[in-house]
Amino acid sequence: MNESSSATYNALLKDLYSQYSHNQYSGLVLEEVQYDEYDAEFYRTVSDFCKRFPSYNRINCLKEILVEMERKTVEVVATPFVLPGKGFPVTVKMQNINEVTLKVYAIDGNKFDSSANLQKVNKRLIQKIEVQNTDSIPFIAYKKINIILPECGQYMIDASAPKIKSDPDYHEVILCSNMAMSVSESANAKEFIITNAQNGAPIEGATILQKNTAKNQTIKNWGTTDVNGIKISIPTIPIKFAPTVTATSTQMDGNPTELPTTCG
Repeated sequence: MNESSSATYNALLKDLYSQYSHNQYSGLVLEEVQYDEYDAEFYRTVSDFCKRFPSYNRINCLKEILVEMERKTVEVVATPFVLPGKGFPVTVKMQNINEVTLKVYAIDGNKFDSSANLQKVNKRLIQKIEVQNTDSIPFIAYKKINIILPECGQYMIDASAPKIKSDPDYHEVILCSNMAMSVSESANAKEFIITNAQNGAPIEGATILQKNTAKNQTIKNWGTTDVNGIKISIPTIPIKFAPTVTATSTQMDGNPTELPTTCG
């Protein structure tokens, strides 16, 4: 059924329900409606029916619709690479939630793995932001927040809300760096080009390491980039675990900051 046909079918069902809504068996019609989970009018219709006909023999089917439409979730979306001191947007998706707390943490980039348990990383709270929405259930709202990270390093933005358990999907990992890395690949080797993220100038002397970030182990030091910001002839070697290649430049990031990219 195409979108037009589906809309016509739904309109007919709703019209049929309005004619027989005084009868509890009109609930059978409501069960057939293809609803949008943020359709406030349909939510009120089903809720009203459940109150008027609590003994309807398929009442649980309609209650499940209400439960689905009342489901609470929160999601954070942000770009994974940002510049220090430059504002960047963070989008908070709020589904049936009126209050969300964003916490921005600075984390230990040398030990953090993006797949690690949120509670096990070494982190330091640097900012706390309250996000609010006043819509009535059911709703979905997108709130945009501007955040500035003061210095290079790895950060995590965590979202929490009342009565919602912490979930790994509620956080974003951000790398704040002055460096940018691009990779080209031939049949036998990879070429890494390290540049200044603000002006595109090549970075000489950036160290290229191949690492197992999950265990914080350096597999091989491939040396440093040349005057053009290039390090070439790094062979592609099959390794059982998923390795990364990191670039480090004290000249650019001070700390220094590791700039990872998938490799292998």
